[in-house]
Amino acid sequence: MASFSWPMSAAPVFLVPGIRKFAFDKHAGEHLLKSYPSVWGSSLAYVNEDGSGAAASPTVLKDKLLDDTQEIAIFSDSPCDASCGATRPGSVAYKGFEGASKVFVVEFTMPDSGKSGANLNMPAYWMLNAAIPRTAQYAACSCWKGDNQSPLQGGCGELDVVEILSSGDKRAKSTFHFANGVGDSHYIDRPVDAPMKVAVVMDAASSTVSIKVLDDFDFGTSLTSEQVQAMVNDEKEVSLFSLMTFG
Repeated sequence: MASFSWPMSAAPVFLVPGIRKFAFDKHAGEHLLKSYPSVWGSSLAYVNEDGSGAAASPTVLKDKLLDDTQEIAIFSDSPCDASCGATRPGSVAYKGFEGASKVFVVEFTMPDSGKSGANLNMPAYWMLNAAIPRTAQYAACSCWKGDNQSPLQGGCGELDVVEILSSGDKRAKSTFHFANGVGDSHYIDRPVDAPMKVAVVMDAASSTVSIKVLDDFDFGTSLTSEQVQAMVNDEKEVSLFSLMTFG
């Protein structure tokens, strides 16, 4: 990695309210749009302050625990232009986080809600190509699914950074989904009672994506290249534990 400063665009997303650099969207557009093509389902809309539904304009997300049925997508604060490609008319459309090299550092907990059933008590933190939620996540028009014949034609896929695979499970893992997906049986303990800090480092120079659990990290205004390199390297010290490195 070259030596330079990586600017931090906002404070930690899930813990600190009042963030101005992100557009919090939710697939709840049916509450706001007068009409929409039902074949595509709900479009994106601004999320209300408690994450339970849609809002007519950008709002500040409260510092609160989202329940098992709530799902929020986080975009940059740059409205879409022609570079975004196809967007749904009348829907909220923002750009994702551009650039081949980037770092995401997030602090979160995954409490045990005590619930069971389909998609209950199964929290997850994952990433998608921004074109997917702007169209439809798993529909035929989405770039999520490719021909499943080669990595180059395997669609834009999905990165599950930290996910719980079954209701109430205390194990968390990471998985890359595309034509030749990457994942294994290794897991970490689900952060039920205490926050976990996780870094995702995407480095164009080495063509790698690394996911790290950070025991010691201060959210500042920028990151140095040395700090980012420390996240990427597999250290012997327990302060950096590697979940997965893929290249």
